[in-house]
Amino acid sequence: MALSAIGSDVDLVKWRNGGTTTYAITGGGTPEGTCRAGQEEVSNIGKVKHSTGAASRIRGQVSVTVCFPPSGRPVHLAKGTTFDF
Repeated sequence: MALSAIGSDVDLVKWRNGGTTTYAITGGGTPEGTCRAGQEEVSNIGKVKHSTGAASRIRGQVSVTVCFPPSGRPVHLAKGTTFDF
C-alpha cells in the first residue's frame, strides 16, 4: 500500500493488488500514539470518491492513521492499525 496526497484534502491509496482508492478528507480523527518517536502521526476521516481495479468495491467512509517518517521514506499505516471502510 502506498499513500500520497493528490490535491487539497484528497489522498490516493495504491493497493498491492494494483487497485487504487481516492478519498476526500472530511475531518481529523484522534491520533492513537502508535508511531515511532520522531514520526508525525495523522488520523483522517474521509469519504471514498473513486476506486479502481481489484479495489473497485471499496466505497463509503474511510478512517486511517498513518505515520510520516522524518527521512522522507513512504508514509505507512500506524503499527497495529488498518484502513477502515
